[in-house]
Amino acid sequence: MTERKRNKRILIVDDDADTRDSLGLVLTEENFIVEKASNGKEALKMVERNKPDLILLDCVMPVMDGFETYCRLKDSPGTRNIPVIFCTATHIKEAAEGRIQVDDYIEKPFSLQKLCRKINKILEKKESA
Repeated sequence: MTERKRNKRILIVDDDADTRDSLGLVLTEENFIVEKASNGKEALKMVERNKPDLILLDCVMPVMDGFETYCRLKDSPGTRNIPVIFCTATHIKEAAEGRIQVDDYIEKPFSLQKLCRKINKILEKKESA
């Protein structure tokens, strides 16, 4: 879409391979650099190697769920400023149970256009900060 997007890296963290692949395809077509992880533990390792500009994070996953992953990211000085959008079938307010204050979220099933608008809004805000 724009030259600015070409260098923006998005990490998709979801245990469902179809979800990772379909989101990855759409975001790649939008000129984002896409990386994928199947759980929080894998995502944290990937973030250590190459920090993304934004993370799309599922809540319910094996090995390490999205809430623990989010807390670890926000507890670390090197990763606390990476914006996270929870992509979840669970109503986030109920699922978080007051444990965290999320950056943003979108409930599954969602429109890809709505997700792209959220991503662009967050990245524009991050750039202007």
